[in-house]
Amino acid sequence: MSFKVTLPHIRKIIKKHKPSSLEYGIPSAVLVPLFEQQGSIHIVFTARGYDVEHHKGQISFPGGVVENSDKSFYDTAIRESYEEIGLMPEDVEILGSLDETFVAASKFTIHPVVGIIPEKYEFSIQRKEVDRIITIPINVFFPESNNKKECHEYESGRIWHGPTYLFGSDVIWGATARIMDNFMRLIFSDINCNRYS
Repeated sequence: MSFKVTLPHIRKIIKKHKPSSLEYGIPSAVLVPLFEQQGSIHIVFTARGYDVEHHKGQISFPGGVVENSDKSFYDTAIRESYEEIGLMPEDVEILGSLDETFVAASKFTIHPVVGIIPEKYEFSIQRKEVDRIITIPINVFFPESNNKKECHEYESGRIWHGPTYLFGSDVIWGATARIMDNFMRLIFSDINCNRYS
């Protein structure tokens, strides 16, 4: 791939993007944390714990339901990221938002917030909610990486039909995969090619 995705490119794209919003569902927000390491962009995900109410064990972004004290979706994403993985608010450069997505199983409408964080961050995991942190290079989500599938069997006989990404033994599916799919389409939107499909 001749095109190199950089933080300045992502910053420019996200800041000018006007995200679509949904008028239904339980309002929630997540943070899509990015950092650069050795010239490559990485994305921080969490593996949810098994004591949480919704989406046990799934790969997700730090985030949660909007609370009355939150003044914006940014506040929600930052607050939840601090509570779940110890990410300090002052260590996040907020770039903007992605399109909202609805999760039928839990009735959440997720507002994804994109931010840049420092490299080699010392996270502090809230073990009741997060089992582990996973950092994945952005090139895993490139169209030519062959990591993208179109479905995932998450229980015996139950199949998710939608974007699905593989990284080692981890499977990224559901709303998190949909958010990443939208993110990558947006990043590639100003490139004169049709590689992302």
